[in-house]
Amino acid sequence: MWLLDTATFELKAFHSSAGVKYAILSHTWGGDDDEVTFYDMAHLPCYQEKPGWQKIEKTCELARRMQLQYAWIDTCCIDKTSSAELSEAINSMFSWYRDSWICFVYLSTYVDESPTAPPIRNASMAQELARYKWFQRGWTLQELIAPSKVTFLDRSWEPIGTKKTLCDTLAEVTGIDSVVLRSVEALSTIHVGRKFSWAAHRSTKRVEDLAYCLLGIFDVNMPLLYGEGPKAFIRLQEEIIRSTNDLTLFAWQQDTSSSGQNGQLRAILAHSPSEFRYCGKLLTLEEKLDVETEFTLTNRGLRFDRHLGVANTKPSDLLSDNDLVLGLDCLERSERTENVPRWVGIYLRKIGSTYVRVMPDNLHYSTSRVSRLNLAMKQVAYTATSLSDLDMEVIHENRTVSIFYHSTLHAVIPYDFRANLSGSRISYGSMYYIDSFASRGLRSCMFLHLFMIKVGKPLQEYRFALVCGLQGRTKFERIEQSPWVHLCAEAEFSHLPNHPICKLGAFKQATNEDNGMTFEERTGIFRDYIFENYLDSTGQLSQSSMCKSLSIEDHEISVRVDHASEHSWSECSSRYTYIIRLSYSKCLKKT
Repeated sequence: MWLLDTATFELKAFHSSAGVKYAILSHTWGGDDDEVTFYDMAHLPCYQEKPGWQKIEKTCELARRMQLQYAWIDTCCIDKTSSAELSEAINSMFSWYRDSWICFVYLSTYVDESPTAPPIRNASMAQELARYKWFQRGWTLQELIAPSKVTFLDRSWEPIGTKKTLCDTLAEVTGIDSVVLRSVEALSTIHVGRKFSWAAHRSTKRVEDLAYCLLGIFDVNMPLLYGEGPKAFIRLQEEIIRSTNDLTLFAWQQDTSSSGQNGQLRAILAHSPSEFRYCGKLLTLEEKLDVETEFTLTNRGLRFDRHLGVANTKPSDLLSDNDLVLGLDCLERSERTENVPRWVGIYLRKIGSTYVRVMPDNLHYSTSRVSRLNLAMKQVAYTATSLSDLDMEVIHENRTVSIFYHSTLHAVIPYDFRANLSGSRISYGSMYYIDSFASRGLRSCMFLHLFMIKVGKPLQEYRFALVCGLQGRTKFERIEQSPWVHLCAEAEFSHLPNHPICKLGAFKQATNEDNGMTFEERTGIFRDYIFENYLDSTGQLSQSSMCKSLSIEDHEISVRVDHASEHSWSECSSRYTYIIRLSYSKCLKKT
């Protein structure tokens, strides 16, 4: 830590801020060329003509009057050419302000400095203070909270008041709890969502600083990576998760103005402090040791072991019957709940094996905790912590595929086997709808359809598997999903008794007599088979080498896949993206 000698203007290095009496300045920066830097201080007096020199001179003058030998000013006491020193300074900033003897807040600039800005007549102190840019900057939040003694100075360096005398007014202007303004020790009693709400209407010059300026508020540390953009705020939330089990972290709400089609699904973490603008109204238990909530950051996302409930009301058609509610163990009592306390939750939707937040511009309100709802079920759930633009595109595409039997195949399906199918006769043509699947937000997916035919004299059974799916490929900053199909027959594996497909009887339909293998387990066995045989060096499935027709003795099964729009014969063509057709034919014997 570098401190400025208030008499000589020389910089002196200290190992720690503890035990040193110094004044500290909180201000809003002018232009980059206006401020006196760490480098400039070594080449005085040639840089004393800069506009920012007055702030250094006045701060040192005020400190000397208080018999303080040292002062700290961020413009000239940090060597910003050293990334290591800059990182240390930003991670230590909160403690440096907290340990200061006094903090001078210099209110130099109004939000609107234009000559046409209307004057505020008979303005209250709160209205007058709110005019200053200082109350809208991200970095000044911790600079107000951390120090115990703060004196506010106007643009003429005349005192306006202190944090103690202006406490209630400052609470009104900033939304910060007065108990925190009176003692920084109370900061640990404030829930995460409320802390973020204090920063909801503040801004920083660099987007990364929206996260970095809050490190001290949440008592966390992390490396600085300027250039990472909004990812910095995601990393901040991940660090908070590692140190607290406060569920108000997830009570953010997306601005409705940004809720386009792709805005209806989000990951579990917020994009910026502005999304916590309503969290100042949330109420939580004061005794944190009594909260049993546990969640963990993993390489699969955020892991919850929680009760997930069914929504008691559906505020929008965008919710489906399968969407669930994650209760956040907090109440809201505000105009939005008609000043009646309501338990708060968020809506979740399962995409593959992971949950994402649905309707992120809404909260779920209930008269009871989700964990106490009759339909609530406790389960381990993983939620995505971030979603890319490509992820969002795929989720909203949701391509669907239907499977049809041609009447030639339907005729040779055993009746008892046919009874287990969900198919019904389509009124156009000779096709039977059998099943369907969808990408459901996944870039690639696989589906297994098992079927059997009885043909010949005498009748013989032949078992087949249609392994099909959708494969995503990035092309020109978009995800293109194309269908693939592969046919295989049980007879192909008869000479491979140790192959899992043969050994485990994967071609058989799931029954109570087949060692309890689930359909998902069968699907997994066929998935492995496809990967082992058709995955190319780029990680894509080689569709050209997949089997589209099979001949066993004089019987042939074939499959084709088309875009649904090509089939006007199907009532369902408008509901699906692709149609898979399975057909049967009898081969002519060669003479």
